[in-house]
Amino acid sequence: MNMNVVDKEQERLAEEGTSEGKKKKLLGAIAPLLIAAVCVLLYFILPDFTIGGGKAYVVTLGNVEVIPGKTTVQELADAGYDFSDLSGASSKWDEDGSLHMLYPNVYDLSGEAEANTLYISIVLVKDQEQAASVSIVNMKSNAAPISECIISDISVEKGDYEADKASLIGIPFDQLSEEVLTEEAGKPESTPDYSDDVTWEKGKFGMGLVFDESGAVESFSSDFNVH
Repeated sequence: MNMNVVDKEQERLAEEGTSEGKKKKLLGAIAPLLIAAVCVLLYFILPDFTIGGGKAYVVTLGNVEVIPGKTTVQELADAGYDFSDLSGASSKWDEDGSLHMLYPNVYDLSGEAEANTLYISIVLVKDQEQAASVSIVNMKSNAAPISECIISDISVEKGDYEADKASLIGIPFDQLSEEVLTEEAGKPESTPDYSDDVTWEKGKFGMGLVFDESGAVESFSSDFNVH
């Protein structure tokens, strides 16, 4: 038994010494590099390409498009939006007696975001009002300015600032429903029969609706899975 093993190993070594053997060994070494190079090439040539398929569900706020996985913090800043969180909020009582939150304190976008880090529960601000909730991610292997972070998900609620001008995949907020999105995106992954929301997923991208007690759409969301 041991002799056969030695013989097979000697045969392998002898084969590697031939020109054909050397060629096989070289191909085996460079194959992973070729695969990696093709993936990088596809990323730059086809920015919407992802393993597993799918493309982002685009959200529109006023005149700006938000594409999870692609839109940067700086692009939204250029469109007139700021970024904050609850630590930057101040409360205000409305005439009807309800508590209203304003965001006069916003992020300095030149501040540093840590490498490969996701930041959640961020408020997208317009005129000190909440326009949406977002998560941002620095997908780089080194620290970078907040302005260079990517929007990984966005959620718009019915009471958000200018929600009446918001849309999901081109459908205005007030026209959103499970039926309408099913016509555009196919059958959802979950339904209100056993969940508080409805979600669609394809590849790294997803979108969803959340309903209030009356069955009306309370909020919608779009996201990019960074993992």
